[in-house]
Amino acid sequence: MPQTFTCPKCGAPQDYTGGAAATIQCPYCETTLIVPPELRTTSSNAAMSDAAWTRESAALVEIKRLLESGQKIQAIKVYREHFGGGLKDAKDAVEAIARGQNVQVAQISFSGGANTPTIGIHATPYVTAPRAQGGTGCATAIIVIVVLVIIGSIVVPLVVAGMDIFNALAPVVTTPPPVIASATEAPLRTAAAIPTPTPPPTPGFADVVKSFSEKGTAPGQLNDARSLAVDNKGNVYVGEYTGARIQRFDAQGEFQDQWGGNSKQILFGLAADFRGNVYAVLNGVITKFDGATGKQLSQFKYAVPGEGFDAIATTPDGGLVGMWYEQRTGFITSLEGHREDLVRFDREGQVTNVIQGVISSQTDNFEVDNPLAVDSSGNVYILSRERDGAIFKFSAQGKLLSRFGSRGSETGQLNSGDAIAVDSKGRVYVGATDGVMVFTSDGRYLDTFSNNHAAALSMAFDAQNRLWVLSNDKIMLFRLNQ
Repeated sequence: MPQTFTCPKCGAPQDYTGGAAATIQCPYCETTLIVPPELRTTSSNAAMSDAAWTRESAALVEIKRLLESGQKIQAIKVYREHFGGGLKDAKDAVEAIARGQNVQVAQISFSGGANTPTIGIHATPYVTAPRAQGGTGCATAIIVIVVLVIIGSIVVPLVVAGMDIFNALAPVVTTPPPVIASATEAPLRTAAAIPTPTPPPTPGFADVVKSFSEKGTAPGQLNDARSLAVDNKGNVYVGEYTGARIQRFDAQGEFQDQWGGNSKQILFGLAADFRGNVYAVLNGVITKFDGATGKQLSQFKYAVPGEGFDAIATTPDGGLVGMWYEQRTGFITSLEGHREDLVRFDREGQVTNVIQGVISSQTDNFEVDNPLAVDSSGNVYILSRERDGAIFKFSAQGKLLSRFGSRGSETGQLNSGDAIAVDSKGRVYVGATDGVMVFTSDGRYLDTFSNNHAAALSMAFDAQNRLWVLSNDKIMLFRLNQ
């Protein structure tokens, strides 16, 4: 006698007269259906146990995984081990799954489409009944109990459209309420996909880890500050251009002390050495202070008539270098009388070396206000702020080693520059309008990072190779990521 079960895809009744075939094709929607084993072997309509549901569902998930990894033969083997049937039947069923067709096996409807982002296992027990004699009329009413079974605590990794999506399968439902079957397939219930965590953004060259101070004249506030220096203990010294007030902050940014503040003085440059001494250029004269107390210790002399020093920097041996100018202002018609010298002092303030016309002799242009920095080997880097926009590198003995950089707005070119510093790896940092530019010691451009404010007016590295930047009366600390 023909046996009947319904197609889970379209709900149409299927005639099955028995035999060895484990699959048939629905004549209505052409879905390949796997004949429930009980129709092939027995007329019993007993429902599957919870354990059987879990085993069969897990087997289908494993078959799907094997197909996705290209192990078709192993998938056929797993199918035969769990669902029986001959080799051809198993091969047909597995290939149907691979094509993304709905496949009915035992009491489970399995959807394995390649474009489906989650695996759906829809369990539907079937009640078989004898086909009405003479048969093409309406079949007897079919009562379908819909059981949504999704394996609990199993996470199946899938690769879909080149992305890794992990889908958690919900716990098995063992006591669903009975419902009357409709002519359409029950909706497929799937577990919600867990979104793949977004990886953190790749860090830039440097990040701001601290920013403090504000504009004003009170202790801890800054008013027209243009110079910054850091000593070996991490104390930060900031000098104000007008009035020459010098303030000291600790490494956490807390105000500690201040001195100076003479309205008749102009502070052109500031530096600090590893012994805690602070050097300030006041009205063109280099003056040495005790950084802890602010007490004046001495002044450095350069016995050549002129307007004095501007930018200064300490050297690894405890000495000092400074840019001296014969004349800083006036209408310039030639280089005559407008010389700029690079002067090197020892730790006692004695002149040890002088390079006359250090920049103008290279560019044929008169230079003023040239920022400078010194690396760990004693090499001196001087920034040209006039037409060339170049950086000149001199050895500790005063020999020109290299020249790099140019004026312009293209990547790696300088459109301005008020500050320069060198880190412990010999990389050169230049404060420009659009951020801080970074070069290798031989002039290869590396990167530009923003200082989040205006152009850097002064920069210095501390003993931890962190960059301190003074910009628009704001002090910022940068941590290097590279």
